[in-house]
Amino acid sequence: MSDELTSILEQQTACLPQPSLNQAGFCFLSDWRYLIVEGEDAASFLQNLLTNDVNQCQPGQAQLTGFCQAKGRLLGIFWLIRNPDNFFLVLSADQQDFIRQRLDMFRLRSKITIQNGGQPVIGFLDQTTPLPDTAQIQNNLAIAVMDTDILAKLIEETTLIPRAQADWQTRLVKAGLPQIYAITREKFTAQQVNLDTAGGVSFRKGCYPGQEVVARLHYLGEAKRRLFTGFVQTEYDFSVGEDILTEDGSIAGQLVQYGVAENNTWILQMTLKLSMAEHTLKLADGTPIKQVSPLPRD
Repeated sequence: MSDELTSILEQQTACLPQPSLNQAGFCFLSDWRYLIVEGEDAASFLQNLLTNDVNQCQPGQAQLTGFCQAKGRLLGIFWLIRNPDNFFLVLSADQQDFIRQRLDMFRLRSKITIQNGGQPVIGFLDQTTPLPDTAQIQNNLAIAVMDTDILAKLIEETTLIPRAQADWQTRLVKAGLPQIYAITREKFTAQQVNLDTAGGVSFRKGCYPGQEVVARLHYLGEAKRRLFTGFVQTEYDFSVGEDILTEDGSIAGQLVQYGVAENNTWILQMTLKLSMAEHTLKLADGTPIKQVSPLPRD
């Protein structure tokens, strides 16, 4: 596929309105990138660093996982994809270089290489059956690092249509699947963003940076913050990481990420103090946050 055609498809996907029907489709995830970890020690290297059990990650699956610093705060959240010869770590674009450099600090004598990937990251929505060369996130969501020629062939052989990237983002927000961006790096623990209940933490695997903190809270304590959603109608230019406030200006939590809902409304994914989650909440400009509700967790 030519660069010109790739550019046209990306523009189409970015400009599409939110579909009224859940028709099977794809979107270029222009805000996402990936790292390639390969070598004979790749699996054990990642197993010793990430919150989830790399050995349980199967081909065709995108495994949610995190990377913590020593105090248990998240440096990043990824979708881990196992390939025959390597692993892909799909993550926010503004995290790619930092995470690569941070992982490289732990490489020491491990027989691995870590490098930035260069192919497009593609999201697939509402496909009823698994597609070749994709990794399933949930039954109706999949992700792939895919050459545009392969994507073109897949489009020809299926009924996939271009979908908006905003639709993909909204689905992640509603599903309670968290993300860490550069601005929220080291701000949250795994439990504060529901990484544990979303299937991104294994409590049966061995040690990793921050494991003692994450495990202690799981077995001996109780999280004081959890993920919630809420809705706002506003022209205020809010941003990821900003504070969520109560009526008297107290800080109730922070904005983790957001998506587009119906009728020019934004859906917010927030980590909130449980003691303040039932208060009347607002953004920094005073816009009220409505229909605040906890995201499902085990």
